[in-house]
Amino acid sequence: MSHHFSKENAELRKRLRALVTQANENQSKLHRFQDLQLRLMQATSLADVLETILYAYRREFEHDAVTLLLADKNYEIRRILKLLDWDRNEHPDLLFVENIQTLQQAFTDNLRPRLGACDGTCNLLFFPQHNRSYSSIAIFPLIRQQSLIGALSLGSYDAARFVAGSATDFLSSLSAVLAICLENALNNERLKLLGILDPLTGVHNRRYFEQRLKEECDRATRLQQPLSCLYFDLDHFKVINDEHGHSTGDTVLRHVSRQIKKFMRVSDVMARLGGEEFSALLVNTTQESAVEIAERIRQQICAEPFAMPDNIKLKITISIGCATLNSDCQLNLENTGSQLVKAADQALYQAKHQGRNRVVCAESLLKLDEQSA
Repeated sequence: MSHHFSKENAELRKRLRALVTQANENQSKLHRFQDLQLRLMQATSLADVLETILYAYRREFEHDAVTLLLADKNYEIRRILKLLDWDRNEHPDLLFVENIQTLQQAFTDNLRPRLGACDGTCNLLFFPQHNRSYSSIAIFPLIRQQSLIGALSLGSYDAARFVAGSATDFLSSLSAVLAICLENALNNERLKLLGILDPLTGVHNRRYFEQRLKEECDRATRLQQPLSCLYFDLDHFKVINDEHGHSTGDTVLRHVSRQIKKFMRVSDVMARLGGEEFSALLVNTTQESAVEIAERIRQQICAEPFAMPDNIKLKITISIGCATLNSDCQLNLENTGSQLVKAADQALYQAKHQGRNRVVCAESLLKLDEQSA
């Protein structure tokens, strides 16, 4: 009898130790979730929120995969990230979907979390960049104002890690916090961008350009790298406004800005300086390369007549001035930027004077500096 009680006692102690261990693990996990949620709430930018959930969270909880799929019907979030110099190619686990119905179909009608096995369709939608399918997945809808805005997806090679019907309190809470933080971060980025974007074309404004001009000139001088400036002006834009109306003129400006942006790299800076004038800073770009890019832009705009609503084709041309800051340009650092833009502007004036629809290069910035002295 005593042997029986002793054995039963040992079994009870074993179960108790297991329960205590599990309780301690749950407590530790709770603290880690709370710390993660606090980090999300303290994130000061959209990039911080994304870095926290895609990388810090995955490391902290040792997930095989963490992806974030966001609904972005009008390409707004991707446009914001591009303006923030967030290179999507470096973050393959940040995904986007234009059609919200595609995302909704992955959940039940009441948008409950989805746990269990991952089929081919699920893998393609939530883990498209991953070569290997996961044995179990946990997908949590991100909901704000009763609307689905995205999904947080976790993948595991362990079939038992995410099982249908298992408790999801921690992860559901994290998803709710993440949805709020994403919304707040996006709203903050929208407010910040209002001050540096041209409301008509969506490209940067003069204020942002002048700020970056000084930064890029300092950088080019420090690293002994060339910096080229292109100055654009639409030809006969007043005629377009007078004959077709300012609404058409605005549409033409948006069209031209999109054409120019096609040739810009992430590191380049493009802005609308006012009216029909645009400018671009081409980082680490020689005069020869800058002229080649300017010529391609000019040809692109000239080759594609603008389609008016009444099917009239409006021919648009642009004049471009180009100037380059080289390592041999010993200019006063206080006015290097203004000298560079002034040189490009003077080259633009020459392009207009020579007949428009052409690219003209500035004289040496050294000569320009001597004239100003």
